[in-house]
Amino acid sequence: MQRLPLVIAMSLASATALAQTKVTQDQVVEHYADIAHAVYQDSRITAEELQKKLTH
Repeated sequence: MQRLPLVIAMSLASATALAQTKVTQDQVVEHYADIAHAVYQDSRITAEELQKKLTH
């Protein structure tokens, strides 16, 4: 869970700014894709670290 707190903080910060701006469907899709990517990347990094600890 290395990037997830950063992504959440950025999401909350941008939510305030976007509250006053029209958001397109493409922007919403891109936003959630970024979050999903960060979560999966974080999981991969954590799994690789665990694998290293188990094999050494």
